[in-house]
Amino acid sequence: MDDSVGRSVSGLARPWLRWTAAARGAADPDERCDPVRPQRRRRDVRPSWAAGLTHAVAVDPTSVGNRLYRGHVQSTAACPLRSHPGAIPRTWVGRDLIQTRLQSLYTNHAPLVGRCDLLIGSTGLGKSALLEWVSQAAAQDGRPVVRVTVSGPTAAAAGLGAAISDAVNRLRAARSIVAKATQVVRRVPIRITTPWTEYVERAESPATSALAAALLELDTLARELDAPALLVLDEVHALDADSAEALVYSLVRDNESIVQVIAAGLTSAYDKLVLNTMMTIAPRMFNAIELDLLEPEDSCRLLRDTAALAGVTWSNRVVEAAAQAAGGSPYELQTIGEYLWGLHGEAELLEAIESYAEDRNRNMLRLVGRLPRPAVGLLLSVSNRGPDGVPLLHARGSAASDDEFFSSLDTLERVGLVNVDPEQRVRVTAGPEVVAQVLELRIELEALESGPDNDRPSSD
Repeated sequence: MDDSVGRSVSGLARPWLRWTAAARGAADPDERCDPVRPQRRRRDVRPSWAAGLTHAVAVDPTSVGNRLYRGHVQSTAACPLRSHPGAIPRTWVGRDLIQTRLQSLYTNHAPLVGRCDLLIGSTGLGKSALLEWVSQAAAQDGRPVVRVTVSGPTAAAAGLGAAISDAVNRLRAARSIVAKATQVVRRVPIRITTPWTEYVERAESPATSALAAALLELDTLARELDAPALLVLDEVHALDADSAEALVYSLVRDNESIVQVIAAGLTSAYDKLVLNTMMTIAPRMFNAIELDLLEPEDSCRLLRDTAALAGVTWSNRVVEAAAQAAGGSPYELQTIGEYLWGLHGEAELLEAIESYAEDRNRNMLRLVGRLPRPAVGLLLSVSNRGPDGVPLLHARGSAASDDEFFSSLDTLERVGLVNVDPEQRVRVTAGPEVVAQVLELRIELEALESGPDNDRPSSD
């Protein structure tokens, strides 16, 4: 196995789900974020279908527990229905609690405890869609919103601080323009959601001071607008150790701030922001919300309801086949729905679903061959235990180090090979063909480890 090639898999994110990217008509990020340029309504090739499949989570605030080493709120993904592209969904499919919970993030304010909500789950469970919904709802309610996707330079504390500061400056500029045009000075609804990618680290500034200064700027703007600000952070598992610690310390330093935080990331995000910072206040600051795969009946209901919005009716056999092929992933349910769009007849639909599943497994087999050896070892240990998987702590203890374990787990979650459920069990989500291929790699892996050059490769 070529480990140098295997390391490149960390940048992949389910390539088979890119088939319909053009059909979904993703808007230009710069076009969405510019506060001065008028918004241009994008034209969806399939507006009804694309509009209906916006996913979030259903949260039960009373189900807070402390399983293993993590307190969390159990949740399952669901589908809020909206009538047209760009509209904020107001009608949810049996998920009233999630709407109440999300609205409390920007309508209420607790000075410190419960100030940060952390969404945790594997790829495709709807974390980013949930953050988008919160951003839009809070902005329309008059709250200043800053959304940052952590990647590249923003993974460092100085880059993250620079991104937040730049967003605050954009908000101030937009507020000034709106105020001059409408004579409105307070509670101006502004929306800024920018994926920052190019920022130079300010090495001369200590990490915590740079972030604290940026958060203070956002807090000052929020007080000027007389509305709590919302800081939305996506992909927080990509933060480096120093940045994660700086973020927690910055939030603790100013317990009178009116900046609310909602973040999302893979399983390792909780360890980076809570356990590894070694702060007793951290578990009370971050309310961890676990996202899980949809149950089969919820997947079927989502497909039926959303197809009905688009004026399409599918038979029970087609719906059940599509739900089974998606494996409970909201993102794959959306992809399958778009893949089936325009097809007619039960036989043609079932054939397309089978073709989709075969192509997906073929791509996953290629991914398995490119995984770094530590990730293959983790996948082997999980797949050997069958469909029930293994406890997270057990899988973590079998790795050579925590860094190696979370690097491998991030890779497997990112490409959709495993899922960590709210019971804190790691399960293989791939089909039997992929699992069989993984088991075949055992021979190659054992041969490599028993050879003369059996040093464990780096997982970087």
